[in-house]
Amino acid sequence: MINGESTEQVERYFTARVPAHQVDPANATQTDDILAWQWWTLAELDRTHQTVYPLGLTKLIEQYLTEGAPAVPAVLQG
Repeated sequence: MINGESTEQVERYFTARVPAHQVDPANATQTDDILAWQWWTLAELDRTHQTVYPLGLTKLIEQYLTEGAPAVPAVLQG
């Protein structure tokens, strides 16, 4: 809900492999008022008490790493 109204949001996530030194949030085309960013290991992501979206991201990444890309896009419920 946003401002008390139900909303629907569609997000698409893609996998890209780039060297860490080439990632520069200052060059983002939409900063969305991001105040900070950080790299996470899967263990850190799994242990954090922060809310990370999509919910269950660690499991999705682990499935991707062990099983490869899904045949069809996953539909997540929020």
